Amino acid sequence: MYTPENFSSEFKKEASKTFSVADTGINLDFDYSSAVLVGEENEITVKVESQEKNFFPQFKLTVDPAENLNIISATVSGEKSKDNSGLTIEKTLPGVWNIGGFKAEEQEFKIKYKLSKKMSDNQDIVLRFENSAEDGKTYPFLEKKLNVEVMKSDLNLTLIVNGSKNDQAVKFGDKLNYSLSYVNKGETDMKDVIIMAVLDSNFLDRATLNDENKGQEKGNSIIWTKEEIPSLAELKPEQEGTIDFSLSLVPFNEKYLNYSANDFQVKSYAQFSIGGSEDISSEKEGSIDNQSNTIINKINSDLSLKEEVRYFSEDNVPVGTGPLPPKVGEETSFKVYWTLTNNLHELQDARVEVFLPSYVSWNNKNRTSVGSISYDDSSRKVTWDIGRLPITVYKADAEFNISITPGESDRNKIMVLLPGSKASAIDTETKGVVESATKAKTTKLEDDEIAGMSSDGRVQ
Repeated sequence: MYTPENFSSEFKKEASKTFSVADTGINLDFDYSSAVLVGEENEITVKVESQEKNFFPQFKLTVDPAENLNIISATVSGEKSKDNSGLTIEKTLPGVWNIGGFKAEEQEFKIKYKLSKKMSDNQDIVLRFENSAEDGKTYPFLEKKLNVEVMKSDLNLTLIVNGSKNDQAVKFGDKLNYSLSYVNKGETDMKDVIIMAVLDSNFLDRATLNDENKGQEKGNSIIWTKEEIPSLAELKPEQEGTIDFSLSLVPFNEKYLNYSANDFQVKSYAQFSIGGSEDISSEKEGSIDNQSNTIINKINSDLSLKEEVRYFSEDNVPVGTGPLPPKVGEETSFKVYWTLTNNLHELQDARVEVFLPSYVSWNNKNRTSVGSISYDDSSRKVTWDIGRLPITVYKADAEFNISITPGESDRNKIMVLLPGSKASAIDTETKGVVESATKAKTTKLEDDEIAGMSSDGRVQ
């Protein structure tokens, strides 16, 4: 401060410099989607390349704040070189970073952001680049305005599995029929729509996929673009469509017993993007505005019923009586063996049932490892009531005797001894009903090799 002669006011003396930057020595390029959805995570890729004469060892990048703009992160893409050199990025303040470590070859970093609401049809995302001078001040050398079209998540996606939008239990080997409907509920056209179905499970047989639209398979996802469904090139307001496809669960294998109980499910949902970007992450935390409903299909425990009708046991000891093959007017008895196996989950209300044909007699002589067997004469139903079957009891068995006395009309015929039995229970984990059924058993004694040596099953 100083006061000139004949003046009473004080004056401040300042010096200033004007910088004119002809060339920064840095090439910058930008890659981003021109259309973004409210609530969806988006990405700006900034490509950096150092020229031969680079005057900036580093620069500062600031993203201008906005009421609806949420900057999620800024990260360097790719790996560093062996000497640990390469592009570096350091956050100093929210939306502000120091960028350094440029190389002659092109490098890039990504800025992830999200718009929380739609404030206008178009919005500028402003990136400011500044150089830090020796005097501690910063001098801007580039301002880049990225103009994006802002859209609400107005593409309604609805996913249905096996006729239901709700969670439901399935079993190994089941076929899953998917129906994915979409409709543009917005006020504007949606261009270059990409729809993805995410099917998260270790137990899907991808080779069984049946998709008439021939979507692209990538990892645990199926992706449809305008190449597969031409109408996705431009969806007008209220325009709708449906994508149908199916695939099956793998059959049960004992190696699956090593999996965690939480693994036995299929988690399915759909999501979309616009602008032709196929970078639809299935793990975007909080990104639900562009997603459909989620369906969890828990996989039922692998309940299996094995049924054998024998005249000789597996040790070649006779367990039946009477002529073999059966003869008209004479009684022949057989032993029925039921073996129930269960894995994965505890069961409750477990039982096995079979209805005897009118000409088959109940001969009792029953035995069980768990539960009890009963016979109802009026309905001719044999019931093995097991009740609770914990996973510690992975195998249970029962046996009983039946007999036939063929009539003249049965001569030279193969008679059905059991029409097929059915096991059922409630899976305590999935709350679903699990079932297993057997095929019909006849006087051919399909399970008894010794009997088959002397009998073709035809009544004599």
